[in-house]
Amino acid sequence: MEKIAMVIFLINSLFGIFLTYKMLGILLKRLRISVKACILLYFIYYIINNQIYFLFKNDKITLISDYICLYIIVFIAYDESIWKNILVPVLLATISYCTEELFWYLMMMFFKTPDATVIAVLSNFMLCIILAFLQEHFNRGMNDLRLRYENLLLIMLPITSIFVVMAIDTKMNPELKAGGIFGIILLNIVVFYLYERLTSAYEKEMEQSLLRQQLRQYENQLELMRESVRQIRSIRHDIKNHVIVVKQLLDDKKIDEIRDYLKQLEDVMVTNREYAKTGNDCVDSIINYYMDEAKMMGVTTELILKIPESLPIASLDISIILGNLLQNAVEALKKCEGDKRVCVLLSMEKGTLRLRIINTYDGAPIMSNGKRLQTSKAMETDHGFGLQYVKEAINRYNGKMEYKIRADEFEVNAFMLIGEDS
Repeated sequence: MEKIAMVIFLINSLFGIFLTYKMLGILLKRLRISVKACILLYFIYYIINNQIYFLFKNDKITLISDYICLYIIVFIAYDESIWKNILVPVLLATISYCTEELFWYLMMMFFKTPDATVIAVLSNFMLCIILAFLQEHFNRGMNDLRLRYENLLLIMLPITSIFVVMAIDTKMNPELKAGGIFGIILLNIVVFYLYERLTSAYEKEMEQSLLRQQLRQYENQLELMRESVRQIRSIRHDIKNHVIVVKQLLDDKKIDEIRDYLKQLEDVMVTNREYAKTGNDCVDSIINYYMDEAKMMGVTTELILKIPESLPIASLDISIILGNLLQNAVEALKKCEGDKRVCVLLSMEKGTLRLRIINTYDGAPIMSNGKRLQTSKAMETDHGFGLQYVKEAINRYNGKMEYKIRADEFEVNAFMLIGEDS
């Protein structure tokens, strides 16, 4: 029986370390070392803590070593402010202490001699519930929508596990009781592991889809550049003939005809399909891609772009924000039968990047609980990940997004704090 109890203790201790790793990963996001090195630190933490427990059999000494090891890991592995590195472990320790005290009180109510191992198991199940809510709050995005049933399971399983463990009869065969608790712990570990794998798979799918979207935009931009080069070469090839024509018109003092002729040359040299020329390749390729699509539908376009060539924002985030919002606008314009207009304003001033897109639309949008606007297209396609994902990218820059709905227009406004102008 002692061997079984020791195995349960070690498995539950490992599960507790895993939960600590996950919660610190949510609250202290920036690592200063590799993920593998971080996991190795936690494994060393697990070995040291258990060795001290079995060596001294003293809860206070174990608690002190637990604090010391945890702070060593935090200051080695995480690149956050010193106050955050100090306060977050205290918060986790307080939560852990409160959950253990809660279950001590509950078990004392139902059973006169509660089992310390069972208390530790129940405490970890409560931490599972807290972890699930932390993931729900801090990691909203694609997985929040596509793994909604899995998220529910992640919350319900530890809740059910708590009731099952507390409901186990104390007079049950000790070995059978230990085996049941061991199985429940193992089930929770397996479910969390599978959830991590599923989350990782969806994140990779999202990255690949965004890369495909960027590739289409860059290919379109490359074609525009090639077209410009071809037209410039054509102008250079015929420059002698153009000079002769202009010279003849000048000799004949036909000033108005010279102006018309030069205007025609200017129109030929400028590629009509190249709408954005900010110098920022990512922004230009996205805007040119969707404006070209809008123009082919007969949409009246208006662009006001006042940004530097270099922006202190990741290209991937630009694709998520600008690409999805423009794509949503084009999707709405496809359904319009009357007047089709789109206006895009993108400006950078005093460290704030502002984006406004106004487009006509046909049909009322769908509101979810009066909070989140949904588009009619499927979220899972390569065409974008909806306004929810745009908000996630904007939030990374302490920004905000809001939208206005008028009779026949939809307007979205966003701003991001990204530092001083380059």
